[in-house]
Amino acid sequence: MIPIELPESDYLYTDISQIEHAGNGLFTAIKIFKGEIVAYYKGKVLSQTQVEKRIALKQDQYFMNLPNGSILDAGKTKGFAKYANDAQAFE
Repeated sequence: MIPIELPESDYLYTDISQIEHAGNGLFTAIKIFKGEIVAYYKGKVLSQTQVEKRIALKQDQYFMNLPNGSILDAGKTKGFAKYANDAQAFE
């Protein structure tokens, strides 16, 4: 895997997804090649109590299930990766 050696804001941007009812989508201003790391999904690993609280408050739109069973929340982080899998259309 090869990281792109530019700030994410130089080549990534968000806009309304072309998928109906999908919310924001992630787009690139440059050609991406196989094996390149486009962005890092950053966030906070949550406890089960935190997960349940955020779900109840409908603050769970940027959760990622990790292989070890924990959940990462990118909702309050800056960065573009959280827009790569906006599942609003699947509610």
